[in-house]
Amino acid sequence: MLYGISEYFASIGRVKNRSSNYCDFIVNSVKDLDEKIIPFFIKHPLPGSKSLNYLDFKKVLEMIKKKRAFD
Repeated sequence: MLYGISEYFASIGRVKNRSSNYCDFIVNSVKDLDEKIIPFFIKHPLPGSKSLNYLDFKKVLEMIKKKRAFD
């Protein structure tokens, strides 16, 4: 599934194998997170408790953007 997500977001992230049990999808650009990842999850909301993790993630991204605006 993660590789399918990676193909969808091919130009903005990469899959990193952490072990034989799990991988991460890594996006390093705040702009890509804000302009591509967040809108995707607005259009396709996460079910259950994962939606709470998404809301926390979105709050942290907003804080990062505000800090960069002051730098």
